[in-house]
Amino acid sequence: MDIKVNREELIKAVTITRRALSKIIIQQERGHLLLTVSDGKLRVTGTNNDIKAHYVMDAMCSGDVRFAFTCDPKILSGVLSKIDLSDIIIDYDENDQSVKVFTGASSTSFAKLQSFPSKMMLTFEPNPSRSVCAVQRKSLVAALKYAMRYLAPLKDDCRNFDIVSISKGVLYAANGNNMMGFMVSNAFKDLEDVRLRKAIIPFLATTLDSLEDDMVGIIQTPSDTGIETQTVYFSALKPSMDPPSVPIQRVKSEGPYTSIDRLLLLKHLDRLVASHTGMPDSIAVTATLGGAGDSSYIDLSLMSSKSTERVPCVRVNDDNLADVTHSLDYKVLKAVLNSFDNVKTMRLHINQEGVKMFKAYEKGEIDKESFVQVGIGGYVKATSQN
Repeated sequence: MDIKVNREELIKAVTITRRALSKIIIQQERGHLLLTVSDGKLRVTGTNNDIKAHYVMDAMCSGDVRFAFTCDPKILSGVLSKIDLSDIIIDYDENDQSVKVFTGASSTSFAKLQSFPSKMMLTFEPNPSRSVCAVQRKSLVAALKYAMRYLAPLKDDCRNFDIVSISKGVLYAANGNNMMGFMVSNAFKDLEDVRLRKAIIPFLATTLDSLEDDMVGIIQTPSDTGIETQTVYFSALKPSMDPPSVPIQRVKSEGPYTSIDRLLLLKHLDRLVASHTGMPDSIAVTATLGGAGDSSYIDLSLMSSKSTERVPCVRVNDDNLADVTHSLDYKVLKAVLNSFDNVKTMRLHINQEGVKMFKAYEKGEIDKESFVQVGIGGYVKATSQN
């Protein structure tokens, strides 16, 4: 039983679906993908009963051929990467449970792979009663990548904050300690109470980034949330915990603010920290906003030494001529600044004393769909430099 498929598309199918397999393999067959042929289509499936993924592609075969086999994705990917052909032939031998992947134009060149009986494999079917809401793919990719900058590391358990929520046009992510990020866009206006676990955000963002569709469907069932297109299905179990409340009032950009070149600020910040001689875990930076109007500046100084950097900026809607000083965590400030990809000039709400957090704000557009990004970081308690 053999089929002919496009090599590049099969590589994409394997790359996407293998993300749904368990990282730690106890039973050998659980590390395999299930490949099912029917009705002129090849469906590649991977699941660990939490994450579920399949990819459907065209397959040339004789008659109404129906069969299923398995492959180790690591081995299959390695073989496919060494083949020069645009289309390849795969032959499955049910008798000895083996798969031949022909690597050349003749039948004398092939790689032989082990297969398991399909009945041994975990599989799934998409819930027929799932709800589907179409969203702009590029906006969703940008939002998920933005959200990842505000979540705690994967290894850290932050309970209710290990969630990215999207509802009524607002995406929200936070680490439960000193950072929170928002992305507001009409691209998400029809979504309501979409909750995604922190652990699957990187997989979902990478999968979406590999697609070419303009629109994708956000799917929800009583137990799962994910995305689907005509070729791809990718979902995971919903978070078991309740999401944190979203402080939507922080989205607005009100009052005085500082307009500054984001990349220039990052350059000065990194140059300042290069002379840091203390512990690397938490680097405290003092930022003093001085001057007025177009002649304003931010003086950055390192609490662990006498190093200083001055960054030009503009104070907007600010009649206060007094200096304003804040203490910031270098890693928090840099993470917020780096989350604003492709932004040159941004708003920094650092003009007022007596507040606990700074705010970065800017507008953008993706395929004519406008959005607002808001990044918030906590100040740190000032300590003596002596």
